[in-house]
Amino acid sequence: MKSNLRIALALAAFLSVAPLAHAAQAPAPKPAAPTLAELANRSDLWPARVALRKELRFQGTPPLRVGQEVGVQDFNGQSLVLDGGGFQFDLAVTETDFLERARALAASLTPEQLAVTWTTLAQQPDLWPLRVKLNNAIGLQDGSEIKSGQELALRGFFGNEISVYDRGTRIHFTVGPHDTDLFAAARERVKLPAKEREPFFVRAVEASLEPAGVAPTTEHPLADDDFLLIYKARKGCTRCAAFTPELKEFYARAKAQYPRFELVFLSSDGNEADAKAYLAEAKLPGRVIAFERILEAADTASLPCQLLPGIFVVDRTGKVLEQNHPNGGAPGAADILAKFEQRLKAAAKPATK
Repeated sequence: MKSNLRIALALAAFLSVAPLAHAAQAPAPKPAAPTLAELANRSDLWPARVALRKELRFQGTPPLRVGQEVGVQDFNGQSLVLDGGGFQFDLAVTETDFLERARALAASLTPEQLAVTWTTLAQQPDLWPLRVKLNNAIGLQDGSEIKSGQELALRGFFGNEISVYDRGTRIHFTVGPHDTDLFAAARERVKLPAKEREPFFVRAVEASLEPAGVAPTTEHPLADDDFLLIYKARKGCTRCAAFTPELKEFYARAKAQYPRFELVFLSSDGNEADAKAYLAEAKLPGRVIAFERILEAADTASLPCQLLPGIFVVDRTGKVLEQNHPNGGAPGAADILAKFEQRLKAAAKPATK
């Protein structure tokens, strides 16, 4: 009898405890809503526009009505700098719905998306979008402007701003990240599996290439290439003309043995007609950055080369691994090809156990 009682008590104890062992863990608490002080240092959470809570009148302009939306330019923790449409003005943050919109944005983000800040994004080129949209119009020195909503090519991060290029006006300039939809676009890329987040550099170069032939081309023509061999030359350059046959011979030989690289031509001509004339004359293999998209191919146009030709070995992130001397000294262009061939041979060797 006592034995049966002990078994029953043990079974009851087990049944009362067992469900706890399989109980789901409590969900992680949501981050606290950002304060105004915190938002002063989180421009990535600022809304692009806010609604006014009171009517405002300025001399020489129509009044701004309650509920009217205006663009956000800056925020210091207490007051906003707002765009009234051709003019800027300061206003206490409490006279707008800035805080509510910023908190709503923060609440809509996943933890990984919320972790995307100006500081972290600068170190994550795989999250950079190729193009961004302006949140507010940008005035140009000639009196014209680039309209709000205009798409611009992202070129890179420079200090506290980003460099962008407008193909329509052929102007490149820097803007604050909050003046564009940079953060929203980067957070969309967070949704991609990590293996699909290709580095910004190789994506920008791919998007800037001339189509190869008349048949439809793949969206990622450089997907299988570990290295890019970027060649800068121009029409009428005698040094380029002397080096080109050696480059073509190298490409034919090396590509057959070590196919995981591509030659990419970047024109140094002053106009498109000369660039096309040089290509027709040189008959280079590989791929070509379209002349009108040179400033959209990341920072390739900034590769240092005062004395042509220029030859650069870069990896998929844009890191320069080898380059000839920018002023014609050592190493020369031919030296870089020899070094690159050794690198290709080393990369092709099977890993030793």
